[in-house]
Amino acid sequence: MDSKKFVEEFSQAMLHVGEPIILVAEYVEDPNINTLENASMKVKIQKEDDNIVLDGETCSVGDNTSLVGPIRAESTKKIQCTDATTFVKEFDSFIDDLLSKDAQVRPQRPNDKPVDKKLWQSRINKGRDFGQTLFKSSL
Repeated sequence: MDSKKFVEEFSQAMLHVGEPIILVAEYVEDPNINTLENASMKVKIQKEDDNIVLDGETCSVGDNTSLVGPIRAESTKKIQCTDATTFVKEFDSFIDDLLSKDAQVRPQRPNDKPVDKKLWQSRINKGRDFGQTLFKSSL
């Protein structure tokens, strides 16, 4: 079994027992995003009864979502998915909502700024694709 298949199967098992799975985070993909100069974000998916819960947060420049730090914006969305297309639509809507909330936050430090979606786009795409794969395979 290759590592990609193992991660998919392990993640599906964790999702079925209600454990959160991280879909979007800085460390998910190269190249590195310097969180000392850029705001960061993290998005998780979790199964709760018959629903899918998307949970996200953004952190200020100089903080990192993998650590406990000041959160700029948070969003949670509970959805009932019937197919992978619905998941993609809901995921994209969730990301837009989270980043919209983040953009409205007043700077907490002189160098603070909202999450740069262009900088995070490859991670967002990878998270959407992985979530869609989980959905197709196990939900």
